[in-house]
Amino acid sequence: MIETERLILRPYTTEDFAAYWAMLCEPVDRFPSRQMLSQEDAWQRMLAAAGHWTLFGYGVLAAIEKATGVYAGETGLMTMQRDIGERFAGCDEAGWYLTAQARRRGLGFEAAQALHGWYGARFSGRRTYCIVDSTNTPSLNLAIKLGYEARDLQSCGNQEMVIFERSRVRGMTRFYHAPSRSAALH
Repeated sequence: MIETERLILRPYTTEDFAAYWAMLCEPVDRFPSRQMLSQEDAWQRMLAAAGHWTLFGYGVLAAIEKATGVYAGETGLMTMQRDIGERFAGCDEAGWYLTAQARRRGLGFEAAQALHGWYGARFSGRRTYCIVDSTNTPSLNLAIKLGYEARDLQSCGNQEMVIFERSRVRGMTRFYHAPSRSAALH
């Protein structure tokens, strides 16, 4: 578990599925592909997030607001094996997605920054990338704020995607509370 000022980042549980599914069903013009996911596909994505921790020792975490206990979204670093070019081979992919109520409050940055700090403390020096729709200004800005630099522009269907790279994930220990060794995420 990773704690920030306003959030608890923790692995998904089966009890999170209703909130996760509701988030994926929210109408968002920038992400029509998320809205095409079936409930079964969404369930498989959540199971994959849990399995990623088992296989790699890192992955996607649910973001829960401390004050209310309400699901706010997710953030993660994952091994995705995308065919996006040799430059990104061996890099892990960062991602984030928030509920409508959690957006525009700085929670995406708070969550992603904390997870990057946790990841950087354990996997120092590894490069990461993220892929952002070129029209998604909030996520483009978040990627830059996290220290990512635009490296490539690729088409995906009728969308232009910006591929950002972060040369080195830096540890930011002041932004999260490290779990005890016995409670470390596996």
